[in-house]
Amino acid sequence: MKYIKTFEEDKDWRTDWSKVNVGCYSWPLSEEEKFIVLAKSGDKYIPKIREEVQKGVNVDVKDRFGTTALIYAANVREMNMIRALLDLGADWNNKHQGRTFLDELSPEKREIIINEYPEKYKEFLMKKEAEEKYNL
Repeated sequence: MKYIKTFEEDKDWRTDWSKVNVGCYSWPLSEEEKFIVLAKSGDKYIPKIREEVQKGVNVDVKDRFGTTALIYAANVREMNMIRALLDLGADWNNKHQGRTFLDELSPEKREIIINEYPEKYKEFLMKKEAEEKYNL
């Protein structure tokens, strides 16, 4: 049986999930896990991500490790995917092991996101300050 190593090999998005190497995830994949795998698989999946959110998948869904699609996208430095997830309403304050998606970015890329979303960044800082002040 031939396994698809990346989504790049799945040219038309009619993904046969039984053939996709999804790393640490086990079968069957939940809809949430499919969403997260798409988010960290490259910018070409942005339309599919938007479609899944329109179908009702929560943009802030966490996998069994407690990680969101936004944090994974930041971890693999997918800037356009990060923008798409933010535009779909992903929560800046979600954390995995005490780190937000901004912590996963290089200082240069972090600065780009902050400059592109100044109001959201202010909200992020206010919520972060409240969490620290009240031990939330």
